[in-house]
Amino acid sequence: MSRRRAAFAPASTAPSRSSSLRSQIRRSRLCAHEIVHNRHVVEALKAKGAIFVEELDEIPDTQAPVIFSAHGVPKSVPEAAEARNLFYLDATCPLVSKVHIEAERHHEAGRECC
Repeated sequence: MSRRRAAFAPASTAPSRSSSLRSQIRRSRLCAHEIVHNRHVVEALKAKGAIFVEELDEIPDTQAPVIFSAHGVPKSVPEAAEARNLFYLDATCPLVSKVHIEAERHHEAGRECC
């Protein structure tokens, strides 16, 4: 079991940054959710053999890295990956992580959103 945080950036630079992820995907071919909301990038990755799944249950036991979406995944997903001894790359955008942390902080403070 191991994990690595993949370098990622906001959507405006995602296509240029996705080339480094493309090389990682060439080895892994497995992504938990679409890596970015950019149809062209996703289609290009699919054409190179990337497989996008919605649930970890769809991934067979493998030594290949599994890449998590730039939009983040629930905390239960890395926990489940670790329980299955999967190697995964967390490609969550730092801005997305910041929003998630802020939302947790507000929730813990008893504030409601929406």
